[in-house]
Amino acid sequence: MRVEKILTTEEHTLGAEKIRIYIIFIKDIYKDSQRRDFTINAMAFDPRATGDDRIKDFYGGREDLKRFHEIMVETGARDEFVIRPLEYFEKMYDQMEPTDNLRLYLAHYEGKIISGTIAIKYGDKVWYLYGASSNSYRNVMPNYLLQWEMIKWTIENKCNIYDFRGITGDMEKTQLDGLIRFK
Repeated sequence: MRVEKILTTEEHTLGAEKIRIYIIFIKDIYKDSQRRDFTINAMAFDPRATGDDRIKDFYGGREDLKRFHEIMVETGARDEFVIRPLEYFEKMYDQMEPTDNLRLYLAHYEGKIISGTIAIKYGDKVWYLYGASSNSYRNVMPNYLLQWEMIKWTIENKCNIYDFRGITGDMEKTQLDGLIRFK
């Protein structure tokens, strides 16, 4: 196991361009974790604490599946497709996440979870398996960030293929035009 000492930071940006203009070093690990990618990178280890308090996971792990599923239901209603039950996602998470073959990604905006994706890894391939977005804040395009995080995971694992999945080869106008443009 590799232990890495990090400096906690806070990024400040200029307007909508998200140009980093300076970094302030801070002591608040919770605030620092908010700028990370909401996977294991947002967790911290406190060697001074004892028991379960040694791992600082501010983002719920399996518990986040409930909010992800709520957003999936919202997406399914908006885009008219059937959604699997929460138990399906819980079983998948329980089987694949402990071996780091599944990642649940969530996008937070103004303190709310507004988008989520599930990616799975097998062999040299990562699949974008499920994606959901809230009807609120779609204008901030959170799914682009989540796609980028999944692509980064693909590269970190030295996988050769990232599969966007889910589009037809028929590019005629359909109800999936938005999905096809996105992918």
